[in-house]
Amino acid sequence: AGLVKARVELETASNTFLPKKNYKGMREYFLTSSNMEKYEENANVLLASKQLDAESKKDIGTIRRYGVGADVIIMYGGLKSEIDEENEAPDYS
Repeated sequence: AGLVKARVELETASNTFLPKKNYKGMREYFLTSSNMEKYEENANVLLASKQLDAESKKDIGTIRRYGVGADVIIMYGGLKSEIDEENEAPDYS
């Protein structure tokens, strides 16, 4: 359920803030979004469960083993760094 909610948070940010280039609003939104912050934890719970076969687990991957899950973790970290208010040269035009 947390992974689905995290996806909704990303879709909301994409549809609400990106079209208007409202990076400040996106930053504030992600500061209050808890599901994306817990993505890695939730993905690891899913990977540790017996609900997936070995091939599916490999496809998802982790931060240590590349897969779409690792891509999400890495790209979300990059996004947060880019829109962070401490970013040296933010471009909120």
